[in-house]
Amino acid sequence: MMTYGNISGFGILIAIACVLAFLVLVAAVIALVVWLVRRNNKGTLPAPEQVSANQAALNIAQERYARGEITREQYQQIVADLSQK
Repeated sequence: MMTYGNISGFGILIAIACVLAFLVLVAAVIALVVWLVRRNNKGTLPAPEQVSANQAALNIAQERYARGEITREQYQQIVADLSQK
């Protein structure tokens, strides 16, 4: 005989299925939020190759300035130009 306060038989399977369905739903919502955030931020960060190219150019400018090949104004102009990219 089955009582309402006791989960037995197929009741336990239904309870497990409900918990799993809830977890899948939560995971889907989290995945959707992550996807939307990444999609909206796309293009706001410079590409890794662009960052390294700018850093390499800055390093060259620093070396040239340290050797006295360029003036302070020229160095500052190079830094300003590279920071705009």
